Amino acid sequence: MHGKGVYTWANGKVYNGNYIKDEKHGYGVYSWPDGRRYEGFWKNGKRNGKGMYVDKEGIVKYGIWKDGKKVKWVNKETFNNYVEKDTMSNRDSRDWESFKES
Repeated sequence: MHGKGVYTWANGKVYNGNYIKDEKHGYGVYSWPDGRRYEGFWKNGKRNGKGMYVDKEGIVKYGIWKDGKKVKWVNKETFNNYVEKDTMSNRDSRDWESFKES
């Protein structure tokens, strides 16, 4: 897959977002059947850059990821000011709402 797409696993997990050469890359949303989700940036199939994790109860945590691992949780202001260039759209990550709409 290349470009925007949706993949649903047999266990109910879903990824809706951008792909490059069959790997999650750019902005995307990964959801679990129990209601948890990660919304944010991916690189080479792994969470990378800024992302938002929402737990089963709807509690939002903002974080920074590197190579699929959470580096740290941050407050919303730090999250909003964290800048990373999205390679798919050439926009920077401060324009968060525009990624959610595309």
